[in-house]
Amino acid sequence: MQTNAWRLLSELNNDPEFLTAGAQVANEAYNKALQGGRASEPELMELAWSTVGFEELVKKVRGFQLELKDVGQEGGGVGLNWFELKSSLLRYLKDLFSKKRIAALPIFWCS
Repeated sequence: MQTNAWRLLSELNNDPEFLTAGAQVANEAYNKALQGGRASEPELMELAWSTVGFEELVKKVRGFQLELKDVGQEGGGVGLNWFELKSSLLRYLKDLFSKKRIAALPIFWCS
């Protein structure tokens, strides 16, 4: 169990940097649109939700890291609901991959 927890933890360690950078870019885009005064209400809502989405994923990955560090310790993970953790991780990965897919779209437009 400890080996799996450490492996998963090492995979999750790359995510906060991407998510923090994404949150910053999304927040800057929202503020720019807000200050420009030309963005429609639906555009502002989409930009705001993008910012919130990144921030929520940052919180989730940090929570997973704390849980998995505890599991990785000797005797850690006692009382941990593995089914719930798995379910939460699957939702997190779905949301994370949607953010990564959106981040990759400009690469395809430039080709």
